[in-house]
Amino acid sequence: MSAKIKPESKKSRKELTIYRNKSGIFDLWYYHPVTGARNKTSTGTRNEVDAHNLMLNFDLDAHIRKQTRKNSSARAAKDQPKDTTSATTGATTAIDVPSPSGGMIHPDMTVEAWLMYDEGHYDSKSTRSYFRSAYRSFLNAIPRTTIVSELTPVQVNQWKESMKTMPVAHNYYVIVKASFQRWARATDKRNPLDRVDTPKPQNKGRTNKRQYSWSLQEQEAILKATKVFYDRQWRKDNLRICLYPVIRIGLNSGMRTDEILHLRWTDIDWRAGTMKVINDPSHHQTKTRTERTLKMSPELIAFLGEHRMKLEIEWTQNRGMNEGLRERILREFPDLDPEHEGFAAFVRRYYNTMQDVPDEQIFTRNRKQSDLVVNFRNMKIRESSISHAFRDFMDKVELEEITQDRKDKILLYHTRHTWGTVQVDNGCNLIDLMYAMGHSSITTSQLYLEPKVMKSVVGI
Repeated sequence: MSAKIKPESKKSRKELTIYRNKSGIFDLWYYHPVTGARNKTSTGTRNEVDAHNLMLNFDLDAHIRKQTRKNSSARAAKDQPKDTTSATTGATTAIDVPSPSGGMIHPDMTVEAWLMYDEGHYDSKSTRSYFRSAYRSFLNAIPRTTIVSELTPVQVNQWKESMKTMPVAHNYYVIVKASFQRWARATDKRNPLDRVDTPKPQNKGRTNKRQYSWSLQEQEAILKATKVFYDRQWRKDNLRICLYPVIRIGLNSGMRTDEILHLRWTDIDWRAGTMKVINDPSHHQTKTRTERTLKMSPELIAFLGEHRMKLEIEWTQNRGMNEGLRERILREFPDLDPEHEGFAAFVRRYYNTMQDVPDEQIFTRNRKQSDLVVNFRNMKIRESSISHAFRDFMDKVELEEITQDRKDKILLYHTRHTWGTVQVDNGCNLIDLMYAMGHSSITTSQLYLEPKVMKSVVGI
């Protein structure tokens, strides 16, 4: 009697589709030719046309072979029978790791064998490299021939002690514990790291944030040095030109760096003298997922006005004028000659009196007219990019007012701590400070108090 043939699925196993993920990159989805499982692989592009071209030229068989070769170091043992017993301890070595397509994970695997096997399951090169570092730190502290099921809390604590001074100790512990949890599920054993407490991340304790604030002398020195780049022609300089406006806004508002980079002109109410920190999933989400309205100081209002004028002048001189604004002016003033040499100056004056601005972004790497407060080369600036630019700036610039040891500790984010400390010194109560800085708990706002006052208020 012949076996029944399973009917073909409505969806072909080789059907290819693309979908955009949360980060904007297109993923290519396909059916595995053997298992029939629905899998995906990243196209590495945010351009839909390029993603479609990659889908049309996608070789499924070659992709499956490539994925198989990535993990073949631990799986090739099924075709190469060898002595899998250690001569010294009788423990299973890495060659004994079975293929994931068949058989169970051996319960008596060595620590080295399991971690080598688990490491091959990550497709991303950067992820595999980071996880490999965590696994190597564990293998350097634990005998490699130790059976996974025989790991003791004493051995794990020795590994924790060896990482005591490492900033990534917490991340490494979570990675290794998750790896052994996968081994525990495959063998119905207990995770050997369950009996050990997770190490606390460094710098997560109750640290008084006043120590991170800048003194008045440091503020003046940094602003003076960054303004040199800000005064130059933007299109001829690098990302350092954006440091000055970011620092000025941070020192006068206490906003987070990421919030400053997403600030738009439409979020500013010039008549009321306020600015809004918007929580909008389509534009920017704040850390605490809440919105707040900040009162601008006269100094900040004056700077933003000058900064807006500088952007407008640079825009009209170097990259022409916005077509929509040009058409609007010509409709309202039909007698104007757009070819006249004074037309650009008129556009600048008209723009400064406009009540509604095109809803684009202020902080972009863009030389077209933008609605972000700082723009640069038609691309949105990331917080990591501007932070690295500031760190590079502090490493290379010479500031006589700041010692080298102090320069190594100064970060761009400290503008927020500086503003919070100044507000407390000026008599701001903690409730108002918590709202202005966007804290979710008043405990965080209490860290800006003096240490002696903090002990009496917090009770520590």
